[in-house]
Amino acid sequence: KINYIGNGVVICDESHDQSTPAIVSDMRGGAIIAWSDWRSMIERDISAPRIDANGNIKWTVNGMNVTDLSQREHSEKIVSDGKGGVIIAFEKQNGLWDIWAQRLDSSGNKMWGQGGVALTTVSGNRRNHKIQKDQQGGAIVTWQDLRNGSNYDIYAQRLDSNGNLLWGTAAKPVCAATGDQINAKIESDSATNGAYIAWQDTRSSADYDIYMQRLDSNGNAKWTTDGIVISNQTLNQSALDMMSLSGGSEVMITW
Repeated sequence: KINYIGNGVVICDESHDQSTPAIVSDMRGGAIIAWSDWRSMIERDISAPRIDANGNIKWTVNGMNVTDLSQREHSEKIVSDGKGGVIIAFEKQNGLWDIWAQRLDSSGNKMWGQGGVALTTVSGNRRNHKIQKDQQGGAIVTWQDLRNGSNYDIYAQRLDSNGNLLWGTAAKPVCAATGDQINAKIESDSATNGAYIAWQDTRSSADYDIYMQRLDSNGNAKWTTDGIVISNQTLNQSALDMMSLSGGSEVMITW
């Protein structure tokens, strides 16, 4: 079950389990909550309601279906669309794992088709995505990508408010260095309307280091190709996180 503030209002008490909730402000004193839902008993889907400041359900009771896709959708990550709605990025399984996204407006209407949009048309296994809003009602999503068949690289895609892929159907490579690049984190860059992206990196072949890249609004790298090293001390660096500073024109990173 998904509850609102401790033992308060029940958000969803549909039979079978609801798990991994994510929450974001609706910018009107309430919130939008999304979760992985097993009510179909066929595969997991994504459900979401909007609640007001008093915990009243504003959309469908027990959450509306966000996606209408076959096979499993889960691992939802959400950001505000700046207009009382939400953009939800999620993993979709169809043999391989892929990254999709859907936008709901302030009334809960699906804005990007029944199932949402795939963030790239290139075949490959993609996992572990993160999302940040841009400054124009869209979002930037990053993930680890196995399209080369041998090791994970970091890719990113920007979507506008209509769900158009602004960085091409292949998406933009953030880092394609040797070794694995995994566990990316992202923060918005207000100066360029792009993003800062950091990740764990094994290009040294010895252990995990921390690297970082800055992308402009077109997905172009502003720093050295494949990113700058943040920490390459001996042994592993892991569990990185970032926080924007100076109104989003700088970031602080920890690991």
